[in-house]
Amino acid sequence: MIPPAIHDTTCPTVYTPAPQCTHLPHSVHTCLTVRQPGLHAPRGPRTTAGGGGRPRPAAIGIDFGTSKCCVAAVRDGRVDVLENELEQRTTPSFVAFNSQQRLVGSDALDQPVVNCANTVYAVKSFLERTYDEVKDCYFPCHIQPILKGHRIEYVAHYKNRDQRLRPEQVAAMLLGKMKDIAESSLGCPVDRAVISVPASFGNAQRLAVKYAAQVAGLEILELINETTAAQYFG
Repeated sequence: MIPPAIHDTTCPTVYTPAPQCTHLPHSVHTCLTVRQPGLHAPRGPRTTAGGGGRPRPAAIGIDFGTSKCCVAAVRDGRVDVLENELEQRTTPSFVAFNSQQRLVGSDALDQPVVNCANTVYAVKSFLERTYDEVKDCYFPCHIQPILKGHRIEYVAHYKNRDQRLRPEQVAAMLLGKMKDIAESSLGCPVDRAVISVPASFGNAQRLAVKYAAQVAGLEILELINETTAAQYFG
């Protein structure tokens, strides 16, 4: 369910997605002539800081998944799912903490084995959940959620001290990783995004995703349902 993400003002009028890019919602479009409901009008090319550089992407598209995340962009008129530092198009939705550093994505993939008590995964499922909703769940190799008011927090042992984290803060780390992947792949800053979310997400959960994106340095152009993404892009 990856939202494609760049308003590419150089693309042709008729656009065909690249074969590998499926489940891409229509909401962040290229320069399509016929506008679909919910589409934003193209804002034109943006240049890198200082002007005169290569056009900056108007936005990226992020599939914020339970087990893995993806980020997509339009380059040369084609939607491209961008590769991470391991040349993989998907990045595990893992965040782990140890005495020296924070590990996000592929760097944290082995942490459930060696550092399970300080590893978080499936954080999307915990956004704006109450403690009563999760207290009886079993979380193998996962930071145990604790009660904070009516909501939950994680306590991670990080840099030799216990750190309290909300699920949306962990989500921000994952979205920040997607931003880093996009900037590394595209070679320019990125600060706007469309993110796909489950259709079952309520207002509170959607606000939590928006907050996480803001912390990660991303302006949300739109949150689009994963089901809508699948409907339009297979």
